[in-house]
Amino acid sequence: MTWCPDPYLPVDGHLELRPDRPGWGVTIDETALATDDYVHWERSLPVRPDGSLAFA
Repeated sequence: MTWCPDPYLPVDGHLELRPDRPGWGVTIDETALATDDYVHWERSLPVRPDGSLAFA
């Protein structure tokens, strides 16, 4: 089950606009979102001795 029953599909390397739909042109199935499992991920950032963030 997907949260978007009719997703945009790439055509020649880009997404074609859908003028027949309002907004972004994507319909979201909210019941699928309520039951869908997701992975919560947070990036850990190392902190230098002076308190600044060290990006890897």
